[in-house]
Amino acid sequence: MLTQAKREVAAWVLAMELGLTALVPTTVLRQVPESDDVHGSYVEASVQVLWPRFRTAADDSLACEQCADDVSWRVAVFDLLAANTDRNEGNWGTIEGLPRVALVDHGHAFQADDSSSPFVQRHRGGDIPQDLLNCVQLLHANETTSRLTQFLDAPVCQGVFARAAKLKQGKLDVR
Repeated sequence: MLTQAKREVAAWVLAMELGLTALVPTTVLRQVPESDDVHGSYVEASVQVLWPRFRTAADDSLACEQCADDVSWRVAVFDLLAANTDRNEGNWGTIEGLPRVALVDHGHAFQADDSSSPFVQRHRGGDIPQDLLNCVQLLHANETTSRLTQFLDAPVCQGVFARAAKLKQGKLDVR
């Protein structure tokens, strides 16, 4: 479970280092009391800011194709870098009253070499918009100072930055 908690935090760190903090809620690793223990035992867990009025895509019958291109491109780049293979209608959605997409549940991210996210599939092989390409280039340039190393094992971090190196070429694909 600690591995999944660290992946949740790593998703937030990745969003921060890409400059895409509006996509993922702030998530940190903290010692919290065990839920059923009255003797003062603590466990390390991910703690996440709850977005009020968050509604999943399933709640609103949304498909990724209904998202504006600039929004779905951000998710596609994020999901490909995070190797998200678990993006579904239950872990993305919108916040009522805001014109953006929000992503949750990254405990199974960072485990693969690629992403099966519908957002990635929508844009796979396409030219990454310049503003996002700049974000990827900055992420890659800052590899040696990335905070991802605090939450992901070395080979997993290397995978993130290997995907970033491929994306720097301008196409949304890592194959």
